Amino acid sequence: MHTIQFDAPTEAALTQLAAIAGKEPDQLIKDVVSHYLEEQADIAEAEETLARIDSGKESTFPWEAVKAEYGL
Repeated sequence: MHTIQFDAPTEAALTQLAAIAGKEPDQLIKDVVSHYLEEQADIAEAEETLARIDSGKESTFPWEAVKAEYGL
């Protein structure tokens, strides 16, 4: 468990946004942190994929070729 203390303006903004979202401030913080962690995992995965492409271990296909092959 972690405890976070915000300055007054941040606390007021958090309370206001939580009310708008219909959530408790704690739940809004949990949602925001969870979303951030998911995005960071997606970024890391994308960077790993790009490294494989750059090293020649993986290749890409032009969108036009994919559309033609699958009749899109």
